[in-house]
Amino acid sequence: MKKMLLIDDDREWCEEIADVLKDEGVAVKPVYDGVAGRMEAEKYLYDIMLIDLKMPGINGFDLIKKLRQENIPAKIGCVTGSILGKNIPGERFITENQEKELYELTDKVFQKPLDIEELIKFVDE
Repeated sequence: MKKMLLIDDDREWCEEIADVLKDEGVAVKPVYDGVAGRMEAEKYLYDIMLIDLKMPGINGFDLIKKLRQENIPAKIGCVTGSILGKNIPGERFITENQEKELYELTDKVFQKPLDIEELIKFVDE
């Protein structure tokens, strides 16, 4: 059984995604902020992590950078409702350079609303 750490400050969204993945046979541990997510990732070995980009405290971009620097071996996906790939002033949460780095640091970047079939495929690979 694959183990997944789900880090997102939207509790309702986390619970919905966790329920779907549990039905697919994935053990999902939801946490609701980047600090708790980092502690959890350092304590336990997860096969997969899905991390929201925009969170209070430590945001997903900084968290992913830290996890990669610490050589956490999990497959990492990022999920965001922020504008990516567009040059819209005031609408971007991260800079264009950070966005490029995000794609290098992660195994997959998902846009919200999340395509569940795409997520299941990511988890199964």
